[in-house]
Amino acid sequence: MSHQEKYLLNSIEEGMHTVKKNQNSAVIGGRETFFYNIRRLGAHNFYLSDKLYTRYSAIAFQTGCPFVESFNKIIVALFEAGILSKISEEEYYILGQNLKNTDQEKLAAPPVVNTNNSTLQPINMKTLQGAFFILLIGLAIAGNTLTTNNYSHCRTNKYSRMRLLAILDELLYFITTGLAGKQY
Repeated sequence: MSHQEKYLLNSIEEGMHTVKKNQNSAVIGGRETFFYNIRRLGAHNFYLSDKLYTRYSAIAFQTGCPFVESFNKIIVALFEAGILSKISEEEYYILGQNLKNTDQEKLAAPPVVNTNNSTLQPINMKTLQGAFFILLIGLAIAGNTLTTNNYSHCRTNKYSRMRLLAILDELLYFITTGLAGKQY
């Protein structure tokens, strides 16, 4: 392999340019990639063999899917009918046209210079203040709902009301004396 380093290429596009310059060279690779590059570089410069060595058409399924065989039959039927080739040709033609249009627009349009001298600033707490206010309002509404629910439940249940009064008495005692109240 060390004697063949001069034959190795970094990309298919580099190989296509080599073939275009030198008649005594050939590149082996994926058919779809060649088809795309031939459309871009000019079909009159290249010959693409009719034998199908590789075809990049597949559908991904989860392992053990019961529909794999059905879809395999459909893919083979589409391939044999030439529908996959037609779809690929149209997609590569459109892709090539879009690439040409983009290149022409880049050459025609002058570079845009940013006249705005403002610099980007990091996020500070003032910019996040609104989000914190919304969180606090939500917390207040949730607390109010919980208190109202507990109060209405205590009014209907006498035992719960007595327990609530006992808790409020302990809380009042704790606030006034600063002690924990009863020792548990």
